[in-house]
Amino acid sequence: MNRLVASLMLLGVLPGHAIIFADGDDPSANKETAPTGVYQDSGWQHLVRFKNFQGTMISPKHFITATHLGSATAITQPMYFNGVADKSFNIKPNSRTILQINGENSDLSVFEIWETFENYAPLYTSTDEVGKEFILTGKGFGQGEELTFNNATVGWKWGDATTEADRWGTSTILSTDVAGSGADLIYSQFDSNGGPHECQATGNDSGGGWFIKEGSVWKLAAITFSADAGRDSNNTIGDGSNFRAAMTRARGFYIGSDSGGWFLIPTNNGQYSNPASFETNDMDARFYEKTHSYGTRISSFITELNPIIQPSITTASLSPETRFGAWLIDQGITTNTSALDDADGDHIPNLLEYFSDSDASDISEAISPFQVTPLTSGAIQFTLIESLDLAGRGLTGVIQKSTDLDTWTPVTTATETSSSMDTAAGTRTRILERPAGSDSELFFRLFVSL
Repeated sequence: MNRLVASLMLLGVLPGHAIIFADGDDPSANKETAPTGVYQDSGWQHLVRFKNFQGTMISPKHFITATHLGSATAITQPMYFNGVADKSFNIKPNSRTILQINGENSDLSVFEIWETFENYAPLYTSTDEVGKEFILTGKGFGQGEELTFNNATVGWKWGDATTEADRWGTSTILSTDVAGSGADLIYSQFDSNGGPHECQATGNDSGGGWFIKEGSVWKLAAITFSADAGRDSNNTIGDGSNFRAAMTRARGFYIGSDSGGWFLIPTNNGQYSNPASFETNDMDARFYEKTHSYGTRISSFITELNPIIQPSITTASLSPETRFGAWLIDQGITTNTSALDDADGDHIPNLLEYFSDSDASDISEAISPFQVTPLTSGAIQFTLIESLDLAGRGLTGVIQKSTDLDTWTPVTTATETSSSMDTAAGTRTRILERPAGSDSELFFRLFVSL
């Protein structure tokens, strides 16, 4: 990539900014609200909150985001993405895979979670993105001060923290490009004639998903990499007049940087009579008449992505019983494979090992997922060790009581007093307490079912 563009691309990855719309408004229908109508189920429902940015679910166990955003230990999905209560997910330690291109790290990172996503975005595998409409998502600021030239509105400066929100909009893939790092990109331009949802990405949109409709299904086509935004009203170095903005018509402004110099974006209409000569040529100053959004192209990484995500897709399609059997096989257990068998002889049945995600083939790892402790107050304390993926495994666990070891009923009076997670092991330890009762003798058990 040429020196001028490289200086711009770096601006796009700095934190603090988000989607701006070409019609000048900040539509409430596009902010923290799922798309409807022709854009319903267009990818918004697959988004997660990654740090202060976004990621996209791409398998029952994986999400993808921009490498330059770093790592995290947990993610959330606010309810306005999918219409249900907020959910939190825990990232497996050391699960980050940075996809590579030509032996170098790309700007795509894939993370694995302990739990199971209920849905995920299919991938856009075709290389025919150019000319296609897409949904752009991002997290950050909206529009700031209006910019004018010859008394006409030509764009907006990036807003401040008071305008920050998750948003979605639309644009059209203009062309492809290769960044200085070798990253394969697709990009769009901020077009005033792009329609009511036309938008431009900016800094904190990094990690947001780009979704293209193929047939009746919206598929993930890119992850926001950056945006060009640096402009100035003059070419004076060091006067502090430069700014970042989303612009639909930057003629008469300057493009560049104080370190690399400023270049006039031509104003003569005749110089724009043949758009094909400059709209895809980032060496030409006319290319920057409009600002651009750049996304790392998913179709270039299908060969690398499939081996990562396909095993979890296959596993999630299995019935809970078959998945339990596959878990035992993964641990090398081929005999004594029923739920009540004790394959490693540690007196903990296979199904209870599955419940607490312990090693069913190792007798030395004899950790009971259920403990009962009488307290001096007469109350009973229960300790449960559970896999973080109980729902994904189709498991339920109920504490039951009995006076005769024959008839069992659920314990309904126990109250949870603490809960802690071991994200290295993928388990949660819960402490519950049942107040002292009038029963002269009680037995307790943990009843686990698939």
